[in-house]
Amino acid sequence: MMLVSNQGVDYIIYITGTLELFSVCWVYGVQRFSLDIEFMLGKGPIYYLKFCWKFVPFFMCVVLVYTFVTYERLSIDGVPLPFREFGRFFQYIMVKFLK
Repeated sequence: MMLVSNQGVDYIIYITGTLELFSVCWVYGVQRFSLDIEFMLGKGPIYYLKFCWKFVPFFMCVVLVYTFVTYERLSIDGVPLPFREFGRFFQYIMVKFLK
């Protein structure tokens, strides 16, 4: 359980957040998203939000890559966990991510 609570949730949140930002802001488009908000609320979003929607997904991708690059194996009392535990860990992440 320590493996999932220490590292599993972080990766799920990073991947889900990055994919959500990427899909809404870059695939669907900031302009279309702004028009939808204006249609629903009667007034458009401020320019600050549009700026953030354009550039925050890039920085989230950088954070995601940095997280994977600086990954350190989990160890308990100085003893690293066996590699097969990491296979189970990534299997758990993919099952949770794909649900």
